[in-house]
Amino acid sequence: MISALHFELVVQTPGLLIITILMIIMSGFCVVSSVLLIIGLCVESKTLLTPWLIAITFVTLLDFIYTILSLFDKENDFDSLFVFFFILSIATCLLNVSNHKTN
Repeated sequence: MISALHFELVVQTPGLLIITILMIIMSGFCVVSSVLLIIGLCVESKTLLTPWLIAITFVTLLDFIYTILSLFDKENDFDSLFVFFFILSIATCLLNVSNHKTN
């Protein structure tokens, strides 16, 4: 994710640091919910899909908020790597949103 690439920027900005910590915690929940999703597929339980949907939705929202905040941060230098990961982050958010609509 984009938050892992600009550690110095994240440490200097309290809002980005909080969102980064939340993203790390939510990423752990995504791993657990993905395991529950696989178990749910094996035992054909649709209720085990719910934690995965909630976790992915929150991670997508946090990623989008982080991207927007880091874009408007005044101390941020716009190098080519940052622009690449910004576009990648937006594309990932859009793919997640479009996947939720089709399911």
